[in-house]
Amino acid sequence: MIGLLVLPQNYYNFVAELFILYDSFDNYTITTLVENGVYGRKLQAEHGLSRYMETSGHRLLFDTGA
Repeated sequence: MIGLLVLPQNYYNFVAELFILYDSFDNYTITTLVENGVYGRKLQAEHGLSRYMETSGHRLLFDTGA
């Protein structure tokens, strides 16, 4: 199952609620694709937030489109 979700500016609260829904999964990975901050010299920042979340049997692309 693949989900694509586009949200308004209030996306940080939604992400917290989303993790509560997926809390029943024992194993999951979250990959940050785009973020405003830079945490390494070889990375580049962009406006917005995009994360790819994967659990056993579920995949979700969370993108603010900013």
